[in-house]
Amino acid sequence: MYKNLGDSLIQSCVVAKSSIILVAPFIKEGVMNRLLEVISSNVSLTIVTRWIPEEILAGVNDLEVWELLKNHPQSSLYLRQNLHAKYYRCDESCLIGSANLTAQALGWKHFSNLEILLQKSFQDESLQAFEADLLIGSIQVNETIYLEYIELVKLLSKEIENISIQLEEPFFYSEQKLWLPILRNPEELYLAYSDQWNRLTTVARDLAKKELSNFKIVQGLSQDTFNLYISLFLKQTKIVQEIDQFIEVPRRFGEVKKFLDNLFVKKNIDVDIAHTWQTLMRWLLYFLPNRYSCKVFNYSEIFYRIQK
Repeated sequence: MYKNLGDSLIQSCVVAKSSIILVAPFIKEGVMNRLLEVISSNVSLTIVTRWIPEEILAGVNDLEVWELLKNHPQSSLYLRQNLHAKYYRCDESCLIGSANLTAQALGWKHFSNLEILLQKSFQDESLQAFEADLLIGSIQVNETIYLEYIELVKLLSKEIENISIQLEEPFFYSEQKLWLPILRNPEELYLAYSDQWNRLTTVARDLAKKELSNFKIVQGLSQDTFNLYISLFLKQTKIVQEIDQFIEVPRRFGEVKKFLDNLFVKKNIDVDIAHTWQTLMRWLLYFLPNRYSCKVFNYSEIFYRIQK
C-alpha cells in the first residue's frame, strides 16, 4: 500500500493483542503520541530508533519519545545507530517499507511524501532473524542515556551555528565487524580532531586518523562535547556491551582477558588480547569515568562498574 499509511498503521496497532515492535530511524513525538493512544496497555511495546545529535537538533527526530514511553506500561526503547529499516510488526502482521514515523511520511500532512509499506507475515524466517539481529546490536535507553543526549544536543546548539546533515546517514559507522580501539592513549583523539597534530608522535597521528574515520562528528566542538560524543558511541558498541555485562561483579585483568579471548575465538578475530584489553580499558576509564573504575589489588588490576 502507498496511501493512508498512517491510518493503516493505526488499525494494525488497534487490533494487536500481544506485542508490537516499531522500528524507524525517525520518530516524531506527535506521531508516537497518536499511536500510543490506540495501543492497549496489555500489549508489549518495543521501539527501536536511532538518536543522531545533528538530526535531533535539525528537528527530524524527537528525544521526547522517551518521556512518552516512560508513562506507557510494558514499553521499552532501544537505539541502533546504523538503523535504516522501517519495520512495524503488530503480533504476526508486519508492515515493511520506506515510511518513517513522521506525519509527512505517514500521509498526515497536506503535502506528504510518496512512501510505501508492504504487508508481510512474521512467519517469514528472515523477518524473525532480522528482529533478533536488530535487538542484539541495540542498546536500551534509560534515564541516564536520555539525559546525556539532552545535554549533548544542548551543547551542540551552542557550539555549532549551522549544522548541515545528510539525512539517513549513520552517526557512527556500521559495525559489521567488531569495533576495537587502536589508539592507546585516548586523550590523543581530541588532539587529532582539533588539528593539534604537532602534539602527536608520527605513530599516534596515523592511529588517530584511522580512529577518527570511525566517527562522523561535526567540526568545532569543545573537548567536553567531543568526549560526550565518544562516550555515547562506546556505550553502543557490541564489545563494550559484552564487557559491561561481564563485569557485573569486579573482574581481574586476567579474567577479562580470558573472557575476551573466548569471545574473539568465536568471532574469528586474531589480536593481541592483553594489548587490546589494556587499550580498551584506557578508553573506558577516560571517556566513561562515571561508569567504570580500576584499582590495583595484590599486583593485579581490578576493573569494575561504578553503581549509582
